[in-house]
Amino acid sequence: MNNNALIIYVEDYFTKIEDSLKYILKAFANRTCKTVIIGNNINGDLILKDYSDAVIIPGSNQGLMAEAERYISMNRDICKCENIYLMSSSLAGPVCDINTMLDKMAEHDCSIMNKKNVRFVAVKGSLVNETISLMGLVNNCENIYSDTDLMLEPYTAVSRDRVPFVDMYAFVQETSDVLKFSAGEDIARVMDYIKNSSEYDENIIWDNILRDGHMSDVVYNLKLDYVLSADMSKNIPDRKIAMILHIYYSDLAPRCFEYAKSMPQISDIYITTDTKEKCEEFKKLFMQGNFNKVESILIENRGRNVSALLTGAKKIVNNYDYVLFVHDKKVEHMDNRIKGESFAYKCFDNLLDSRDYVNNIINTFEANERLGLLCPPPPNHADYYPTLGYFDWGMNYGNTFELKEKLGLKVKLDWSKEPISPLGTMFWFRPKAMKLLFDKDWKYEDFPPEPNGIDGTLLHAIERIYSYIVQESGYYPAWVMSERNAGMEMCNLYYMIKKLDKKVFNVYGAAAFNPLCDSIENGNQNAEYIRSISTCKFIRYKLSGIYHRLFGKKE
Repeated sequence: MNNNALIIYVEDYFTKIEDSLKYILKAFANRTCKTVIIGNNINGDLILKDYSDAVIIPGSNQGLMAEAERYISMNRDICKCENIYLMSSSLAGPVCDINTMLDKMAEHDCSIMNKKNVRFVAVKGSLVNETISLMGLVNNCENIYSDTDLMLEPYTAVSRDRVPFVDMYAFVQETSDVLKFSAGEDIARVMDYIKNSSEYDENIIWDNILRDGHMSDVVYNLKLDYVLSADMSKNIPDRKIAMILHIYYSDLAPRCFEYAKSMPQISDIYITTDTKEKCEEFKKLFMQGNFNKVESILIENRGRNVSALLTGAKKIVNNYDYVLFVHDKKVEHMDNRIKGESFAYKCFDNLLDSRDYVNNIINTFEANERLGLLCPPPPNHADYYPTLGYFDWGMNYGNTFELKEKLGLKVKLDWSKEPISPLGTMFWFRPKAMKLLFDKDWKYEDFPPEPNGIDGTLLHAIERIYSYIVQESGYYPAWVMSERNAGMEMCNLYYMIKKLDKKVFNVYGAAAFNPLCDSIENGNQNAEYIRSISTCKFIRYKLSGIYHRLFGKKE
């Protein structure tokens, strides 16, 4: 056994760390004679039963270098070791052999795995014996193993440079920080690399980033959207699949039936509605389809589609591997019916485009065991455009936060970070990822009676809580689009951004995305800016700010 020591500083941010530490200890078992783990709230029983030589001591939350200096100053015997390895627990791995890196680093008195991200340092024990200023040694180190930025280029680091660790902070960082330098392609690729080209269990990373990260950061950094073919697919496995369809408007039943024909023949179809007459009518219509089973469920006309799922259909959901929930969608509060119909199209077509498309959705769940929910991206046409940045929460941050507390969820909510949620309340889901929500004994009396508001109600809070339920359960939500709709989405967004930018550039000058956002934020009292938006929208913006300062909560 080599005469080396390993000091691991446990970051406070990632809290489900025991399995990750066991991987690290196993990798270093033949390279070290002493291991010290510095940190708080660590379940030592999970670690020490397999690695009894490790020592766990409390930390003072000062960071890797400061904690290592503090420990060494009180335990000078460690300086007798040939090499002292210092590392942060935010490093997941190893995802490839560590010996190449350690052998190269051992050639120098002090070296860093990556100087841009000081997460791993190797230093000679004799050198530490002479000076305790580790940071001084790091700043003047002789060698850098890799100059690849672990936060921005994790895929390049592990695949090309053979860096054996991935920094988990890369997955939860602000996406704006990534876009300063790249399109984020490296972060999106590295998880697939770990899954397919290494022996490391990527679930350890998922456990930590889902438990402690903001879901919107994870979705944007890992590019958690799926664009699927509507005319080619593989066979689906033998799974139990259901569609729960709520229909209130009889005139929309035929359209719902046409979309339902995209479901696999093995599917069970459940139709919820509010009268016996409509139950019989809709069941008769859907019996014309080639489905395994068709049943209708009588529900109360209270809580709309939300109570239809959580109360009317709650007894059947857990009988299935995958469930699609959709409902007839008629938007009646806008000045033109086309606006609402386009929203309905976006929901239905991205969930039920064709039989092949639905097969691809099922296979996507099969291929991604942490995928818990698939939903169409939010609408952005016509009056829905403010959804991109305002109506993602709208008047629903406070009530969603209260619902989160009532359900006992520990995941993070933040007004500045959007909910990755099905804002049309139509989505595919894995029932075990949604179990926490169905475990609550929802009753019709829990929901507001009709007439219901168009925003700010319990229904709208539940609409936004779905993704947080999934996250709390250890799964992630994602967007899903057909190839046709993805092309339409890209063209529309590109057009809208380009047209908006032309207006903004006239005021603030052409600049990269982040500097431009900073200019707008710093100059939001500028008269030119105020005149560029309508008085109505400006007042609404101010009122929203007042509302959330009074009632909004932030973790």
